[in-house]
Amino acid sequence: MKGKFYFFYLFAFVIAVLFVSCTPNDSEDQVDSTQMIQDENGDSGDVSQEGTEGDNTDQTTQDNNGNSDNTSQEGTEGGNTDETTQDNNGNTDGVNQGETEVVNTDIAPDFTLTELDGKQIKFSDYEGKVLVMFFFGNSCPSCKTVATQIQSKLANKFESNEAFAIVGLDQWNGNASSVRNFKSVTGVQFPFLLGASSTASAYKTTYDRLLVVDKKGAIQFRGKRNATNDLDDVVTITATYLEKQ
Repeated sequence: MKGKFYFFYLFAFVIAVLFVSCTPNDSEDQVDSTQMIQDENGDSGDVSQEGTEGDNTDQTTQDNNGNSDNTSQEGTEGGNTDETTQDNNGNTDGVNQGETEVVNTDIAPDFTLTELDGKQIKFSDYEGKVLVMFFFGNSCPSCKTVATQIQSKLANKFESNEAFAIVGLDQWNGNASSVRNFKSVTGVQFPFLLGASSTASAYKTTYDRLLVVDKKGAIQFRGKRNATNDLDDVVTITATYLEKQ
């Protein structure tokens, strides 16, 4: 019997030892599990931090929205561009009107010049008339040649029309003697005005050029070639505007 109890106690002791030895391992497993949980929680913390970064992303998105707002503001500035476009359209309309009505908005500038005989001549003296203006240089060879043709083809043609006037203007600012010599050599009979360089500038032209001003004082033709090349056109234009009221 004693032998049996001995083995029983020995068996129970071994079981107890095994039980005790297993208990710390479970604790360690619990600790490991706890650490794992903490790690997982830590990861969750990281996730939360990433969530925070997500907030930053939202802020970035808000910033982007802010940029979008700025873009909207730029869109508002685009409105200014539209206004500029309207201004440009306004200018374009003005150009179209100018093209439609030739150069009716180009009103001839006023002037006061002295004729060879000393008489003061003003642009206003030709009010209500079709005025042909021949700008010349007092010793310009081509001007001398065309002056004779202007007299025969233009001045003589319309001299009987009370609504017609023609005048020569010395763009070279020669003295009375040089201009009188020009008139004598060419046989021109219409008035010659002295010292017209500033007037030529005001009319945006130069010597050896023809201009036509209508009865309302608007420049209807401004020659860009030597007068001899434009003379026939000027005859036609003059006749056209003489017929208009």
